[in-house]
Amino acid sequence: MIRKLSLLNSRSKYYIYVGGALWILFILFFINRNLSDNLASANNGNDYSIYNEYDNYEYEIEDTPPKLPQHPERNLTELSIKNHTTYLKIIDHMLHNQTKPQNDINSEIYNTIFDNHDVDTVLGTLSFTQRCDLYFKNVFADNVNWFFSPDKNYDVKFNTDEYKEYMEINEERFKEEFKPKLKKLKNGEKNKAYQNFLHDKYRDYMNPRIDQDIINQLTMFRIFNKCYITNDEVSQINQMDNFITTQQKLVHEENPKPESLQLTEKESLVDLMTSKSATFENRMYPWLSKEYPVYQRYTGKVYNEPPNYHDILKDPFQKTSKQIKSSNQLPNQPFLQKFKNKCNGKGIVLSIANKYVEYTVQLIHLLRALDNRLPIQIVYYDDVSEESKRKIVTAAQEDFKTLPESFQKVSHFFDSDYLDKNSKGLRPQEVWFVNAYNAIHKNYRGKFERFGNKLLATIFTSFDEFMLIDADTVMIQPPEYFFNLEQYKETGAYFFKDRTVNRRPTTDGVYMEKMAPATIDSIMFDIPIMTNYTRSREFFKGLQHYMESGLVMLNKNIHLNSILMISQINFFKPITGKVYGEKELFWLGFAMNGDENYYFDTNFAAAVGHITPPDDRIRDDGSPHHSQEICSPHPGHVSGEDNHTLLWINSGFRFCHQADEVDFEQEAEKKTRFKFLKDAEAFKKYYYEPLRISHAIVPPLDEKLENRKNNEQEPENGWFWEYDYCRRHTLCGYSRIGGKQKLATDKDNTLEGLLVTYNDDEIALFNYLGDIWVGME
Repeated sequence: MIRKLSLLNSRSKYYIYVGGALWILFILFFINRNLSDNLASANNGNDYSIYNEYDNYEYEIEDTPPKLPQHPERNLTELSIKNHTTYLKIIDHMLHNQTKPQNDINSEIYNTIFDNHDVDTVLGTLSFTQRCDLYFKNVFADNVNWFFSPDKNYDVKFNTDEYKEYMEINEERFKEEFKPKLKKLKNGEKNKAYQNFLHDKYRDYMNPRIDQDIINQLTMFRIFNKCYITNDEVSQINQMDNFITTQQKLVHEENPKPESLQLTEKESLVDLMTSKSATFENRMYPWLSKEYPVYQRYTGKVYNEPPNYHDILKDPFQKTSKQIKSSNQLPNQPFLQKFKNKCNGKGIVLSIANKYVEYTVQLIHLLRALDNRLPIQIVYYDDVSEESKRKIVTAAQEDFKTLPESFQKVSHFFDSDYLDKNSKGLRPQEVWFVNAYNAIHKNYRGKFERFGNKLLATIFTSFDEFMLIDADTVMIQPPEYFFNLEQYKETGAYFFKDRTVNRRPTTDGVYMEKMAPATIDSIMFDIPIMTNYTRSREFFKGLQHYMESGLVMLNKNIHLNSILMISQINFFKPITGKVYGEKELFWLGFAMNGDENYYFDTNFAAAVGHITPPDDRIRDDGSPHHSQEICSPHPGHVSGEDNHTLLWINSGFRFCHQADEVDFEQEAEKKTRFKFLKDAEAFKKYYYEPLRISHAIVPPLDEKLENRKNNEQEPENGWFWEYDYCRRHTLCGYSRIGGKQKLATDKDNTLEGLLVTYNDDEIALFNYLGDIWVGME
């Protein structure tokens, strides 16, 4: 028995020892496994610090910047995947027969993305939101402190170490290049000329880098706006779903099972979080204060956010039609998205300062005469005084019973309710004052001056649909007419062309095309490239002034992102330096945003007024000219729908809006124009009276913007700038240009424009509106 018990005890000890050993091994294995996992987790960037010098962690460190090349050329960014099968297939599917951009320059962020990720993975597996996040992960992975600086100076600076180094590297070659020019220079000129030569070389070297910086910024704007500002709009959501689905089918035809996306170490360190859009907005729009403008009704009542015109005015036409997916409206959604969703209704918008108050009063009178029923917002920048407001409100609300005598000839044109039944006269106007001052961050309030105020008005008006006008814009048709234009209703953006007077370098057009979306923008985010719809416009051929921005029709529901782009490009002097004021920024801002859903009235601006008497224009042989002429300080706009209807004119309704500054004695002595005015008093009277319109001339424009030289003493181009009258504001337009090039032959290069003759009823209406504007009884 004792022996059996001893044997049992020995076996029990054996099993206990073996079991204990196995348990210890299991514990050691478990510890080792978990330690390895934790290290791996640290190496994936969860708890690991890239700054811990004791850990063996291989993080992607930026290489030392390469030495400057020994030549002045710099290449703008070329995408590394342009020959990839998937890329080419999608491009072919998307562009069809469209002309590919000659300058297809992409943001450098794309190069980083596609250097690290396969094309099939990005395009074949990522949703729209995931693509947005990937793009901005790479923006901040490259520079965690990135933000757009409105103060950045894009001029080439010469007092830098890079300039010195560049000159040292290329000194011998530059001296050889400059030698032939030395022979033509005097000794005192040589050093200065050589320095200018070196500066030009450095400029040529640096400009591509500056251009690339601007392209990087513009790309970021258009992607951010689409990803985080308008991403709650049902129309965009549906469009992007279809876009991604179609694209991924194309990818899967080539690669049925693309690999899933694996973030790089750099990308994984950027946590965008749920508040990404609101956070990014601070970086994209640092000039926004995130405060709403102050909206004040003519009654004095103040609203601290966009007013609901449907509720306030009880006007069914002010009801909004926007469709927003409410689930996307997060508590921390971007300010611009919240503001967009609060906008409503339609109306008239103008931006003024105190000095334009008299023009505004006359405009209000005109709107009453046109029986306008839309609300008016006057957007300003804390520079409209209380006295100015009183003048405007008085003009809008006071009884307007005394009408000019010219009303008698047009009274039958208007509805029975044209005059108020309570004898108040013309319909009062619903006026609102919008102070945008607090909506701009205090550090950037000096960035929106003069023309910039007008751009602010496009953002901070609370209307979904609006007519943006200048204070000196004169509508000949009621505002509702413009909102009902078919092309406006189809596109949501209706623009007008300017006078075809001056020329510009064609390189300006090349530059603007370079700023437009690249093909990869289209592939990644469905942002269209610039097409011939934009590129074929005369601006790109060398016409200096293409758009007249005195009246612009916009639908913010459709074009908010383009409106935001316009405000942003206002900060880029290399762009704004090539245009006058804000005139071209509207349509070029659209095109740079990949938005060609805009329409230009087909007619360029016209000369409006009276035809110059034939006897005042006699050729050397005593015969009158074949062409007709109108000399006027006012550009007018004749509808392209019927080539007849006068829509609006600019520069007020007084014949010479500069009359207060004119020396009438000198004006009368010139005797080259307006020969029916015999003395200074006659000039003064004519200049202060309303412009009288009987005709309009839309001058012809040569397809190549060339002059039509001829031997018949006919005009060679459509406009002649008559500097001697109305303080250089008079231009003469011609109904035809060109003629026989040699009198003995039949070779004739005549080009006809558009001559419009108005009937008595139309002239009577023009006279009535002119009398209202000027204040004649």
